[in-house]
Amino acid sequence: MSTPLRVGGQGRGRRLLVAAGTVLAEPASSRAVLIDGDRIAWVGADPSEAPPHDKAVDLADAWLAPAFCDAHVHATAAGLALDGLALADVRGAADLLARVRAAPPDADPVLGGGWDETTWRDPALPDADDLSRAASGRRVRLARVDGHSCLADRRTSEEVAATVAEGVERDAAGRPTGRLIEEASEAAWTRLRARLGPARLARARTAFVADAVAKGVGAIHEMGHPALSSLEDAQVWAADGGGLDVTVWWADADPSVALAAGLRPGGDLFVDGSIGSRTAATSAPYDDGGRGRLLLDEEAVTALLVGATRAGVSAGVHAIGDRAIGVVVGGLERAAAQVGEAALRTCRHRVEHLELASPSQIAALARYGVTASVQPAFDALWGGPDGLYAERFGRARALASNPLDDLDAAGLALAFGSDAPVTPVDPLGAVLAATRHHGGHGLTAERALTAQTVGGRRAAGQDDAGLLRVGWRADLAVLDGPPIPLREGEPPTCVATIVAGRDLTGALGDHAA
Repeated sequence: MSTPLRVGGQGRGRRLLVAAGTVLAEPASSRAVLIDGDRIAWVGADPSEAPPHDKAVDLADAWLAPAFCDAHVHATAAGLALDGLALADVRGAADLLARVRAAPPDADPVLGGGWDETTWRDPALPDADDLSRAASGRRVRLARVDGHSCLADRRTSEEVAATVAEGVERDAAGRPTGRLIEEASEAAWTRLRARLGPARLARARTAFVADAVAKGVGAIHEMGHPALSSLEDAQVWAADGGGLDVTVWWADADPSVALAAGLRPGGDLFVDGSIGSRTAATSAPYDDGGRGRLLLDEEAVTALLVGATRAGVSAGVHAIGDRAIGVVVGGLERAAAQVGEAALRTCRHRVEHLELASPSQIAALARYGVTASVQPAFDALWGGPDGLYAERFGRARALASNPLDDLDAAGLALAFGSDAPVTPVDPLGAVLAATRHHGGHGLTAERALTAQTVGGRRAAGQDDAGLLRVGWRADLAVLDGPPIPLREGEPPTCVATIVAGRDLTGALGDHAA
């Protein structure tokens, strides 16, 4: 097994009193929290009335909030992105190739991600030969921003084309162009992942944890997927989160694979693709006339849900388009006939993304107690009347996408995630984005904050985390300004993160009394 994570931080004190200008706790008038080991032992308005403690920290005007839970990440891939080529600001093929040429000489394969041709002056993509020349013969895989397609060098493209029937774009002569979609993109990653040594993977994991902790994140849901990681990598995260509280799902249609590995089944298991790559399965057509692709059928979804329910754990699937969500609803109905509706609700199964859900589908998902694992950053980045979604399928459908308020009003439990590396880990940014939905389907700041704290914990079956409440886990974020009410402009920043009573940043030592 690969090298486990190692992250610095200040160890737990015996009984630590933390006082601040405002504490988002129960009761609401609180100004101090007493941490005893990994639990909250006392919450109150007057620090002088706190029970005996070994150490006190006065944070003056800072705010204390529950540590955030990012309910959908691909952590090692996100760490590799931090360590690789960041291509979000690329504005054309020539710019992208220049980045590849500038990659460090020891980077083999050359990895990168975040490019989005819809933001380019000329959307024409470089081909496989261009990439091979730019990388001086090294292997290359550059993931599109949505993670459902990539660009690859000539050798990798040809190898994938020889083994994968679907997802290889070809030119008029039948040669692979270098653009690989869905299963072909996954196959390219599988080939190149084998070339990454343990040290590079360990460095990526550590980079991800450091970035998450700096954002106030105390818990993550790792969505292990063969397109972005490996089963071994998922098990590393399950065994050692580097100080973070980590819950891991593994995306195999056979639930026994994840269960045998000690993980939860499904997670980001693709029922369809993405809007950006035109592979999310929709009833109405895209701008090119296509309707996306269904990657799983009702029978497969049913088998996943039944297997997970009988094992007493939550399963998840990825469904963006309404046709894919319809498959999930059908799978839930068939599973309920086998294991019972109450059993499904108890397991808190989840659906990732839910960007184009219809009202009837939302109602059906609520009936089965499904958690809506959603990403407010998607609307912020690609929604609106003139964004990517409008380009793909029109303004009206774009403004109706990601209906956060409808999901919430129907009674679905909401859990916010970043889908990193698709979008950066940024919980406060997500809370802000959720209040500013382009189509008016946003949430109040209070509801958005709940989805970013309690929502993910509930989805993981952790009913003693996500609030600053006596007896609950001592997971806190120290902020330099109030998360609510959110004001215009940038959200506050995080200055310290405490997980299970441990200060992962070491920042609180300067404030000790």
